[in-house]
Amino acid sequence: MTPPIIELEKVRFGWQNDRPVIDIPSLRINLGERVFLKGPSGSGKSSLLNLIGGIQTPQEGRICVLGNVINHYGSGWRDRFRSDHIGYIFQQFNLLPYLSVIENVMLPCRFSKLRRVRAIERYGGLEDAAKQLLNHLGLVDDYLLTSEVTKLSIGQQQRVAAARALIGSPELVIADEPTSALDTDARNAFLNLLISECDQSDSTLIFVSHDHTLEQYFSRVVSLNDINSAEIFI
Repeated sequence: MTPPIIELEKVRFGWQNDRPVIDIPSLRINLGERVFLKGPSGSGKSSLLNLIGGIQTPQEGRICVLGNVINHYGSGWRDRFRSDHIGYIFQQFNLLPYLSVIENVMLPCRFSKLRRVRAIERYGGLEDAAKQLLNHLGLVDDYLLTSEVTKLSIGQQQRVAAARALIGSPELVIADEPTSALDTDARNAFLNLLISECDQSDSTLIFVSHDHTLEQYFSRVVSLNDINSAEIFI
């Protein structure tokens, strides 16, 4: 049996020790899965992502990612691990306004030698990697590459954020409600492109949303309400 890329055991986390927002007895996500993680606002979705990414550590339990029990390591190690192995697409995209489109896409490779090497091996160079990913995601106009990201539409910024997450073929891609500002047609087109790129890179995808209509795009649906035993105070 293929070992899971993510495994949580008896994980409890809370901003106050006596009031956990995460209490998950068990969660296992296998390599290559396309997982839709759903739950209402305030249900702990962002907290769970922060735990999987090593941004936060639990008060109790074990979080294993790519065979590493990440909560046993210090913050510096977790930061390096996250840079090497996890691509994030944030709800607000978090693009840097003082960098061009192509510079934003290449940014993870400044912090991760592993992802830089992978990108060069696959595409021949960092700029080539960024250009190809942007092209695959539907940004095909050359003039956009050197544009300021603030001049792009929301849909275009979203695709830049996706290309940034995907460059260097991270094993895990986490998308935190990235389609909330898009209309139906743009949202559906983006999802198809994102999943196609993850397939080509053999990246596991965790896509977080409260929009249940998106479930059809994913091979597995996980409801946080079903796996999280914590009582949520909204």
